[in-house]
Formats: sequence, structure tokens, C-alpha cells
Amino acid sequence: MKSTNKSNMETTQLQFNFYNTIDKSGVELKALKENASKQTARVMELFTLKNMMTPEEVHRLYEKTYTPVPITSIRRAITDLTNRGWLQKTDMQKPGRWGVANYLWKLV
Repeated sequence: MKSTNKSNMETTQLQFNFYNTIDKSGVELKALKENASKQTARVMELFTLKNMMTPEEVHRLYEKTYTPVPITSIRRAITDLTNRGWLQKTDMQKPGRWGVANYLWKLV
């Protein structure tokens, strides 16, 4: 597992997933992949500022700090970071926007 200080630096140098469900190719696909990597690196940065958050909290903080993005992009980034062992889903939950419980993720 990565250390917190190292993870922030490493995320800026790695490619993260863009799931090409919209059948893009060429220059457009390359730009979408680069954007997904940048979003994921930014999500990781946010977790270094606030260690434990729900996807909705990450989404709000992301849009306040950077630019508007779909919450699905935030969830993709959280999944990618979790799969790499940099974030961990906890057993804790918080009420979300519509009163539905949301799990919290934390920095590993």
C-alpha cells in the first residue's frame, strides 16, 4: 500500500481508467483518458485534505475546488483508487442528499 505523501505525487504520474462505453476513438478518446486521469488525481488530492468522505461529499468538494463534473466520474475515480489500494471503503455510513445512507471511503 502507498503512503499518503507518496500517493499524491504518484497519482499525477499514472494513467487511470476511462471506461469507453461511448465508443470514442483517436484524439477524442485520448483526451477523455487524460481527463479521467486528472479527475482521479484530484480526487486523491481531496482525500489528502479530508481523510474520510462519501462520494457525495467528494463530489461537492471537487466542484467547489475545481470544475463541475458528473458524480459518476467521482464514483469511477473512487473505485479506481480503491482498486489500487489507495482508498478503502469503510463500514461507516452517513445520510446522503435524499436521506439514503452512503458509505464513507478513507485514505489508506
